[in-house]
Amino acid sequence: MSYGYLNDDEKTAAAFIQNPRHDLYHDPIYRTGDLARIAPDGAILFIGRRDQQIKYMGNRIELGEIESALITVEGVRDGVVLFNDSPIVEEKCIGALVCLDDGIDKADVMAALKKRVPSYMVPHKMVETASLPQTPNGKADRKAAFGIVFD
Repeated sequence: MSYGYLNDDEKTAAAFIQNPRHDLYHDPIYRTGDLARIAPDGAILFIGRRDQQIKYMGNRIELGEIESALITVEGVRDGVVLFNDSPIVEEKCIGALVCLDDGIDKADVMAALKKRVPSYMVPHKMVETASLPQTPNGKADRKAAFGIVFD
């Protein structure tokens, strides 16, 4: 049980809420980032995550952390990191869609990335593109990128 982050009221307020099932006493619950709904029979159904955190090879990984490291590699203009959470174990993997400067090789990018993140966070698959697909509001279109990397 936890009541929050030590000496960090702002972080505590963002991560913990009062249990919505009652207001009889202080009963904080942690906001995990998991998205779920309650089925008519009362079962809790897991839908996904609000963020880009995955669990892979026993490790919790923030895909954004890999993206941040990726774009610090010289010659990488942009990139998006994705996870193929296939029910087929052999297909589960981390992939990246990257925009590279002329003359930059994907193998060099992978070698540089291996120096920046732990081995379990290095993408297994990297696909180069001239530009990232974008949503109407200008953000990276992860669904379209997924189709390019994993299909």
